[in-house]
Amino acid sequence: MQLGIVVSELNAVFMERVLEFAKQQATPLNVKIFYVCRVPGCYEAP
Repeated sequence: MQLGIVVSELNAVFMERVLEFAKQQATPLNVKIFYVCRVPGCYEAP
């Protein structure tokens, strides 16, 4: 399975921790994170 993640640059310190946790959780599930999309804020997320 492949997964794309959208990460807001707002509260970047917090969001980087969330992204790292998502990557850690994906590994044992054999999920490949193929793309990380960074957006300025929560309203710009697709």
